Amino acid sequence: MTHFLKHTALRIWASIALGAPVSLMVLPAIQARFGLGWAPLPAGLLLVAAFFLTGWALNRIGLTLAERRLREAGIWERSGEPHAAETAYADAVAIFDSFLISPRVRRHRSEHVTSRLARFYLARGEGDGRDRPMVTAYVRSHPEDREVADAWLRATAGVSTLGPLEQEAAHRIGEAHSDRPDIQLRLARLYLAARRTDFAALATYRRVFQQSDTDGSEMALALAELFLKEGRVDDWAMALYVQAATDGKGVDFLRGAAACVHWLVETSGNAQTLEKARKLVAGFDADALSRMRVGFVPPDTGEPEPEKSGVARMVSAGAKGAARVFSTMMGRMAAFAAAGCGKAASVLRRVGHSPRARRIMLWIGVAAAGAGILVFLVNTAGHLLQPRTRPAHTPIPAAAPVADRFTIQVAAYLKKVHAEKFVGELREKGIDAYWAEASGKNKQWFQVRIHHFSDKASARAYGESLKAKGIIDDFYVANYQLP
Repeated sequence: MTHFLKHTALRIWASIALGAPVSLMVLPAIQARFGLGWAPLPAGLLLVAAFFLTGWALNRIGLTLAERRLREAGIWERSGEPHAAETAYADAVAIFDSFLISPRVRRHRSEHVTSRLARFYLARGEGDGRDRPMVTAYVRSHPEDREVADAWLRATAGVSTLGPLEQEAAHRIGEAHSDRPDIQLRLARLYLAARRTDFAALATYRRVFQQSDTDGSEMALALAELFLKEGRVDDWAMALYVQAATDGKGVDFLRGAAACVHWLVETSGNAQTLEKARKLVAGFDADALSRMRVGFVPPDTGEPEPEKSGVARMVSAGAKGAARVFSTMMGRMAAFAAAGCGKAASVLRRVGHSPRARRIMLWIGVAAAGAGILVFLVNTAGHLLQPRTRPAHTPIPAAAPVADRFTIQVAAYLKKVHAEKFVGELREKGIDAYWAEASGKNKQWFQVRIHHFSDKASARAYGESLKAKGIIDDFYVANYQLP
């Protein structure tokens, strides 16, 4: 809205500055031939023509400047000068954000700039993280751009925690490229890393399993572990449990097979897999099978709920009575509000029939409109006369992402005070520890991390040494971010 007001105000001022002198030049000739009464008509037409001509000229100037900066950015990019290319791209974006280009042209032509800029940032690799929101916004708006979507998924694969906007961008990519196995596979790996089992993630997993042979693959094992952790019991989970247990991936998958054998109903679709699960758990007695089923969630069988007890019926009746009282109160309040509105309308009708009241209201409206126009003109003049300052560009050190590429995460808390306490304990032992915030699954986490390393092997070795000394319980290697 601000961009529209600035552009319109500039065109109005330019139209007056150009159209007024021309109108004064042609008015004498019009007055001599047609009379003074017809003079306002051609003057108004000249002002309207000047308004549209000014808009066309401003759009051409802005687009020409933006295209010139984009060509310079391409030259710098091909010459191996990423900082100069980034500055040129930033100038092109600033031109589109200025009041030179109309909102309609800006809406249709700025997509080319954002597409170029997104490709530039993705080609640079991880960068310093400041470019990620811009690229993510472009992916959310244009998930059908296959090249950018594929590159964004590759770059996001190394991110430990995804925010809500990145999760939304990933979902839109999956919907736009549901027929591409390579993109669906990368998306499934991204969801598995985030431990997601919502509807969108499950749909992606199913597409991957349908589009390629994943039996016995690492993805099937990872999904089986995820289902096992959640205590999932259904035909799909049973097939993964049976496959993992048959391949000797761990005895824990026998627990999932035992739960599926106990709760799943045999059908023509799952009969073969269910028979394999029965053979796997045939050597366990009833007590062992009962213990193995602990922690699993039985499937919804669709049976009717049991009859409520007397206390439950009393609670239900009380809730219904409270609902009726609340409904009655809301109806009375609505009737009272309607009566108040009717009285207000009658007062307004009486005011409308009074000539003196109409004159007072008219003058109040004229004064308010005049004040609004005055504020608008002053504000517009201030924006137009304010000198444009170009933000200083801070060079991005090229070696920083490589030197500080990895770290190890040793804990994650929901309360900041716990993370600060653990960091303090580690620092007392001479360990370079810090904490960082992260969002995931509608929760805010405070992650405790230790040191930074140039490669995963060094990070893993340092974590194993701390674990052997009993300083930490467990860890995993993550991407390093400045605390």
